[in-house]
Amino acid sequence: MKVFLARTGIAKPQTWAEAVQFSKFMWYQTGMFLMLNLAEDPAWLAWGFC
Repeated sequence: MKVFLARTGIAKPQTWAEAVQFSKFMWYQTGMFLMLNLAEDPAWLAWGFC
């Protein structure tokens, strides 16, 4: 994780509050990526609901 944060230019969270906020942000970004790229595709929707 340290390497990922260093490469993206994000500083390591110093407190638990910052770590929780960063975690929520990353889950939000991941969820938005999945929603836009997977849920919007008709083939994935058909596979998921059939």
